[in-house]
Amino acid sequence: MDHFFSSMHSMGLFYTKEDEGSVYWNGTNSVATGDAVPPGGCWVYKWLVPEGSAPNHGHDSRLWSYHPYVSMYEDLDAGSFGPVIVYNPGKMESVMRQNREFIVLYSDEKEWNSFLALHNARKYIPTVAVANLSDQYPQISRGRSNYSIWYPQFINNPNTNVTSDMAPEFYSINGYIYANNPPFEMCINDSVIWYLYDMGSDTHVFHLHGDNIIDPVTGAISATVTLNPGQMVSVNMNAYNTGWWYFICHFTEHLSKGMEANYVIYGPPYDEECPIEPLGA
Repeated sequence: MDHFFSSMHSMGLFYTKEDEGSVYWNGTNSVATGDAVPPGGCWVYKWLVPEGSAPNHGHDSRLWSYHPYVSMYEDLDAGSFGPVIVYNPGKMESVMRQNREFIVLYSDEKEWNSFLALHNARKYIPTVAVANLSDQYPQISRGRSNYSIWYPQFINNPNTNVTSDMAPEFYSINGYIYANNPPFEMCINDSVIWYLYDMGSDTHVFHLHGDNIIDPVTGAISATVTLNPGQMVSVNMNAYNTGWWYFICHFTEHLSKGMEANYVIYGPPYDEECPIEPLGA
């Protein structure tokens, strides 16, 4: 699709104003290219990793993330966001050799709210009458009115009659629902880092069956990790309990709408040998 504006806003890394990637009134009546990249446009975002973005004390890695900030409600429901892992200087290769690293995204998707909803409705429900969306998008002006600032949001938030009856709302882990994900695989006694984050409108609770995790703040053993929207947490686990296991969001409504996944720990008595490549020294 070439109709919509986009941007990339970093959560956790350093950037200058031109690479903020966020549309709002900030003392000027214009939109910088990096704040809202227009259809067919291009912008290279420059992010730095200062000391304040480094892993927490006692840890060699941590999770940050990014997302668009044109009309975030619709942008996130279109799936336009992702993770960033930061390692201590000189530690990336050793951490990757010595740990299983898994990125786990908890998100609530409202497909009908995405700026792609109208496109999808036309494609998959062609018999349904939906509001017309013009293919004409004038250039952003540098005028004095707020229209020049908020125009990208008008585009990313089209006025359609696509409703929740036409497209689903569901709760996913890494985009999968009802444990249809490829399982997260590890071997007995592996050191595991779970990079957890939440994007959307709801709080979620990470809970593993079969194993506990190490609380990143207190160092205590815990059965759950609470994630608020926009929050990123890195937690450690020792894989000691072999078998095929389940992990979920412990909000029962979210679980009932698909927020569940699988992980597997190979080794006796579940398996004679671990079929995946062992961790290196």
